[in-house]
Amino acid sequence: MYKPLSIWFGLSSPTPRVDWIRVDAEMPQGRWRQESFGQELVIENIQFEDVGKYECQGINDDTSVPIRRSFDLAIEGDSIAYSISLNS
Repeated sequence: MYKPLSIWFGLSSPTPRVDWIRVDAEMPQGRWRQESFGQELVIENIQFEDVGKYECQGINDDTSVPIRRSFDLAIEGDSIAYSISLNS
């Protein structure tokens, strides 16, 4: 069993509204949540079917310009690996 995965969108002021999606499938049923005003994605009990691409979009009331971040989640043996790409 793997430890929970926690990914942060990043800090911004004022705090943005953040939406998280899984690009290539549904979010892990009953094992994910958003914390820290939506800026943190937590996935409990990572499983092989969780491998894939995830994306978040944040927008704050000052700029109204959406900022996107995406990451690819992989499981390699006993390790969880992910890479993050920055998309504006």
